[in-house]
Amino acid sequence: MPHNTKRIKTDIEGKAAPQVWNDDIDDYQANNGRHGAASMYQLGSIVHDAWSGSANATKTFTKQCFGFALKNDGAGDVVVTIGTLTFTIKAGESFNGNFEPFSEITIATTSAYRALVAR
Repeated sequence: MPHNTKRIKTDIEGKAAPQVWNDDIDDYQANNGRHGAASMYQLGSIVHDAWSGSANATKTFTKQCFGFALKNDGAGDVVVTIGTLTFTIKAGESFNGNFEPFSEITIATTSAYRALVAR
């Protein structure tokens, strides 16, 4: 459900408490940081999936992802498509980047690689 279908959490006096929307639990939750600060994490910094391969592959994810990294361990090119962006990672090169939200990656290669996706 979208966030606008749930009530904001309140404190003992009925005032809105510091909180954030959490898609995983489909509800608001207290925003408990340290030393009085709000907690946060940078989008694209929590690893969601990791794999290796040496052939064409399409990976679909159940949650929106923001980060992608790949190390080309082989001798050929690895061509990656995320959304409308297609880019090439040459033999021996590494790539690490953040993107607009995505849920699918296509890899075209015969070169060995290691990859991960972050949300």
